[in-house]
Amino acid sequence: MGMFGTDFAIAFFGEKFTESGNILAWSAPFLIFNFLLQINFQILAGMGRIRERLNILLVGLAFNIPLNVILIPTLGAA
Repeated sequence: MGMFGTDFAIAFFGEKFTESGNILAWSAPFLIFNFLLQINFQILAGMGRIRERLNILLVGLAFNIPLNVILIPTLGAA
């Protein structure tokens, strides 16, 4: 997806969706990490370690909000 996101978007939806393909290409690594994070969360929930799950979410949130505020305008995605 990282290499061919733009090509897929153009092939399936036409030239108007070139920017959507660029977004798909940039978001592919994050989709992989999100999948791995969900597996980790399910394992922690199955073991009854809900507090650790909450701590991971809070740390992720603490990094996610400032990075979004900084990087979205910087990368021109706004």
